[in-house]
Amino acid sequence: MNEPFMTPLPQRFFYAGPVLGVVLDWAGTTVDYGCRGPAAVFVETFREFGICVSPAEARQFMGLAKKDHIRAMCGLSSVKAQWMALHGRVPEEIDIDTIYARTEPMMVYPLEAMVKIGDTVSDIREGLNAGMWTIGITRTGNEMGLSLNEVNLLPELELTARLATIENRFQAAGAHYTVESMGDILPVIDEISDRLSRSEHPLHPS
Repeated sequence: MNEPFMTPLPQRFFYAGPVLGVVLDWAGTTVDYGCRGPAAVFVETFREFGICVSPAEARQFMGLAKKDHIRAMCGLSSVKAQWMALHGRVPEEIDIDTIYARTEPMMVYPLEAMVKIGDTVSDIREGLNAGMWTIGITRTGNEMGLSLNEVNLLPELELTARLATIENRFQAAGAHYTVESMGDILPVIDEISDRLSRSEHPLHPS
């Protein structure tokens, strides 16, 4: 019996060069030392439903999709016992859906304390639609579309004109601020914090 013809697999290409990019997790990796925020949300959400869970109980399922996380917490013997005492049954899928619906907004709340930073008009619109402060990047992003070397070679008057055009485009889209690069962000964040302390809202700034 003849063996079936097998097409040989193409030789795998092994890359030999520098790292070209990274993908960052958010809470616990980038902005939340100790990943305390999400665990606190799960504890608070379950408390609203009359169930006491500890941060350690909430934390052990971190990394799962939020609904799967809630489902796993509902499977804990301590949670099932409390739910049984309150409702005469263990948590069901409809309960998981209800808890999830409450958890999601508590994860990105309050949105007026959030800042959307981007280099396109779409970024600005996304931030505004979500009720966030918005900052447009003019010099180093998509709207300029040039490498650092190309930007440095531009005549000063041309660079100034291009930056002004991009800034006007972002402002016309509703951006609260524009900066040339990410290196200029921190003073703007400080200013936004000051405005928030005066009860200013991104959708209704004074």
